[in-house]
Amino acid sequence: MKFLRFLVVPAIILLFGASAAFANDPTVIWDPLAVPVTQGGLTYYDITQAGVEYTGLTWLDNNCSFATSRGLTQFDGAAGCMYFVNDTGMPITDLLFTVNVDSAAAGALNCIYVDNTLNNPNCPSTIPAGTVTLEFNGGNPIPPSTPTSLELFIIGFSGASQSDFSPEGVQVPTHDPSTLILLASGIGLLGLCAARRYA
Repeated sequence: MKFLRFLVVPAIILLFGASAAFANDPTVIWDPLAVPVTQGGLTYYDITQAGVEYTGLTWLDNNCSFATSRGLTQFDGAAGCMYFVNDTGMPITDLLFTVNVDSAAAGALNCIYVDNTLNNPNCPSTIPAGTVTLEFNGGNPIPPSTPTSLELFIIGFSGASQSDFSPEGVQVPTHDPSTLILLASGIGLLGLCAARRYA
């Protein structure tokens, strides 16, 4: 496990947060936004490696004020946001977010994406009390940061208090190489069998 470092700056924002329309249930929204590199005064977590679970998370922005100041009205009334930057050196095509759900927040869960970035969330319609993992993938990836542009995304929520919906970890998963080797071996054997059959 690795603890995230705090940094201050910005760039493309992917949002995943909250809407007043779902004030009684936790809600997740995913939405990109371009932010100039010169934008300052933003505290975020730096994700530098895939395959590592980053823990020790807290809600950095109690009311998602940075997001709402950028005109992102879906964050109006949000209970909290966290900001992350993609410093992995590669596009993020899959993102896992783990949250600890108190019994007060258990029940219905709303997940909404606004555009084509990671637009195929594996998001259950109901969540139990305890540890819950949400997965976002599909569609356009989160691009890697460059020397002149940081690629930033936000995780936020509404419909529960921070103590009832507390973040535990975030991770960019990797595919197990041994699984790919096994798959390639199986396909190779099938090919040999087919070739022998018609020889």
